[in-house]
Amino acid sequence: MANITINYEKKTINITRKFAKAASIYGSNAFTELAAARNDFPMYEVKIAETKKTKKRSEFKGLTFDYMEKYIKAHDMDGSKMKEYNDLRHPEKESLMEKASYGEIKQWFLTAFPEIFNKHNDIDELKNRVKKESAQQKIERENRMAA
Repeated sequence: MANITINYEKKTINITRKFAKAASIYGSNAFTELAAARNDFPMYEVKIAETKKTKKRSEFKGLTFDYMEKYIKAHDMDGSKMKEYNDLRHPEKESLMEKASYGEIKQWFLTAFPEIFNKHNDIDELKNRVKKESAQQKIERENRMAA
């Protein structure tokens, strides 16, 4: 019964979604296990455990050090941003400061160049529009073929 846990405080029989699907087949081993648990705890409610949500992938995937350096060179007129970047990425050896992590540098970059957010949002809007138009065209093709 590794797929079944009993919560005495909440008076529930907890099962996984996968086990629930297997237990829905009458006469299966999972069905028998769940029936036994329900028989042992007739007043308990059966609950399907919620799955943990996966961490959202970074919306700036592909934002590499190389990209940041090229962008800074193209958009930093007085060189101050490139100096800050180099101080974070490659501190002088005699400095007590440690090299910043990728996440820290990325955060600095996005703060220093907020227009990157706008570009990212514009690209997302374009992708969504293309997906909708593509889906609409597919429906129209299917309707033409059915007619």
